[in-house]
Amino acid sequence: MPRSEPLYGRLRAEAGRTCVPATRLAGNALERRLDEAHRQAVHEAAATYATAVAGSAEDLDPDLEATGADHLLSTLTGEQLQT
Repeated sequence: MPRSEPLYGRLRAEAGRTCVPATRLAGNALERRLDEAHRQAVHEAAATYATAVAGSAEDLDPDLEATGADHLLSTLTGEQLQT
C-alpha cells in the first residue's frame, strides 16, 4: 500500500523501536481501524433503529423489561433499595 515518506519514516522508526516488522505494524493498525469503523457503523445503525421505533410497539419488549427489572432488583442490597 503506498505511503507518504513522513508516514513511512514513522512506521520504520516504530518498527525499529519495537522490533516488530513494519508490515505487521501497518496491518495491525489497519485491522484496528477497520474494527473501530465496524463497531461505529453497528452503533449508528442501532441508534437509528432505536430512534425510529421509539414510542412504538417495537420500542420495548414488556417481558424483557420485566425480566431486566427483576434482575436489577435481585442484585440490589436493602440499603440501595431505600435510597
